[in-house]
Amino acid sequence: KMPDPRGGIAIDLGDHGVLPTLALNKDERRGKVQDAYAAKALADAAEHWRLLYVALTRAERMLVVTGTLGATDKDIPGTSWYRAVADTLDSMDGVRAAPDARWGDTRVLLSGGGPWRSKTAPDTKAQVALPDWVRRDAPQEARPPRPLAPSRIGVDDAGDAPPDPARVVAAARGRLMHSLFERLPDVAPDARAVAARRWLGRHAPELAADAADAMVAEVLGVLADPAHAALFAPGTLAEVPLTAVVDGVVISGIVDRLLVADAAVHVVDYKTGLFVPSDASAVAPAYLRQMAAYHAALGVIFPGRTVTASLLYTAGPRLITLEASMLTAHKPHYADDNKS
Repeated sequence: KMPDPRGGIAIDLGDHGVLPTLALNKDERRGKVQDAYAAKALADAAEHWRLLYVALTRAERMLVVTGTLGATDKDIPGTSWYRAVADTLDSMDGVRAAPDARWGDTRVLLSGGGPWRSKTAPDTKAQVALPDWVRRDAPQEARPPRPLAPSRIGVDDAGDAPPDPARVVAAARGRLMHSLFERLPDVAPDARAVAARRWLGRHAPELAADAADAMVAEVLGVLADPAHAALFAPGTLAEVPLTAVVDGVVISGIVDRLLVADAAVHVVDYKTGLFVPSDASAVAPAYLRQMAAYHAALGVIFPGRTVTASLLYTAGPRLITLEASMLTAHKPHYADDNKS
């Protein structure tokens, strides 16, 4: 039904503030009080019909319009949503306010086409047959497989000793270089050196000047090498999260660089250590397994495209592309790794 402002309302007195009033009958309203009640009634009516518009326009396949009558109601109120929809349907050529009526592509159901009253109370003691599952405990939900991180494969299999101070410094250096490789490709080549030193000064102020210069030189050397131009061209992606289900196991990780073309995908992982292998045969098996996991995941994400995996050793710099046969041979036993 249309809302009726029977309760108290607030009257705006302009510079004198707002005056709240108690509930007043129609014959008790005068002057500004009557104006305030009239304004509220108009606002309530506008909201009443706006909400009907929202309800009508949200229906995709079926719209059900129904309602109830009070004990003293003799007919459906003319301002009710039901009456508005029924009258509109009755006025449309070829459409009747019936259970099978249609309004455009939407089926409209009006509770039997007319009002009804229940003169007897419903039987609340009636027995309803309950399905068997009501009396059974809910089954245990299957635990989702623990994601396998390709980068962790390399760490776990390498069997390194606990980090000493030198290794801690090397790890910090690697993180800084990764950050520079992520940011500098989008900087103009002639501005990269200044931008790199400024970034290191802000994020690694404890870094010695000579160490910072050496790091910047190494990163700029990789970016300037024509052999690596495609890796850092516009449109390539840095620090890309990926997730895929391979052999029933979730593979999840973040790749350092990703090139996605119409028919091919190229994934690159940076290695910032001082050791640079001479070719793919000298790459640590742990890194081969890591890249094999990325290779398999991207094959699922980009079906039908050729996936190439490479390691970029920044100290060389040297880009080593791993043959698909080598990656297949080092493909991790996903199910076994996931249980460990």
